Amino acid sequence: MDVRGCVGLALVTAVYSLALSVFMAGGGLLLTGRVDWAGVVMSFPVAMAVMALTYIPHALAHIATAEDLGYEVSYRVVASKTLVAVVFSVLMAFPLVAPGRVAVYEREPELDDLIRQKIVQMDILLMASAGPLVNLINATIGLTTFLMTKVELMWLFGFVNAGFAMWSLLPFMEMDGERMMHDKLRWAEMMALAVLLLIMSVIIAIKAGTGDVSAWAL
Repeated sequence: MDVRGCVGLALVTAVYSLALSVFMAGGGLLLTGRVDWAGVVMSFPVAMAVMALTYIPHALAHIATAEDLGYEVSYRVVASKTLVAVVFSVLMAFPLVAPGRVAVYEREPELDDLIRQKIVQMDILLMASAGPLVNLINATIGLTTFLMTKVELMWLFGFVNAGFAMWSLLPFMEMDGERMMHDKLRWAEMMALAVLLLIMSVIIAIKAGTGDVSAWAL
C-alpha cells in the first residue's frame, strides 16, 4: 500500500474513532440534544486504540486477500462520504457510510467468459468476506477474554468488532454485504453470527454491570 493509502487508512480510522468517542461520551446531538465535547476529547484516545485494532485489520484483510488472488489493490478515501461520516458521527454517534474503500483492479485471466465470470464471483466473495470475518474473530476473542479477565476494555473491543462486522455486512450502500449477495447463504451465516455476537455483548454487559463506556475515558 502506498503512502496515500496509509494516510487515507489513518484518516478513516480517525473518523470512525470520532463516532465511537461521541458514543462513549453519551451520544450524538440528535439522540441527546447535545454533544459532550470534553467527554469526546477525553474518550478519543481509547476510541482510537479500539478502532485501530478494529478497522485497520479489517481493511488489511481485504487488501491481503485481493493481493493473494492476484489483483492490484489501493486504498482510497471518498471525500463526500468522509464529510457525511463526520456529520453523522456528531449527530448520531454513527458514521452511516464508509468513507474509505479498498479499490481492486480486475485481473484478466485467459479463460472463456463463463469460467472467468465464476472465478471473479468467487474472488469477490472471498475479498468482501475477509474484512467482516476478521471482525467476527476479534469480537469472539474480545468477549471471551472479558469473561475470563473482567477487563472492561476487552468488552468494548468485542462489542465494537461485533457491531462493525454487522454494519459492514449490510447488503446496500456499497458495503461488503452488498458484494456478497451472489452467495446469500454465506452472507446470511456471517450476518447471523455478527448479530448473535452483538446481542451476546449486550447481555454480557447487563449481567456484568459494565457498558458504562463514558467511565473509560482517559
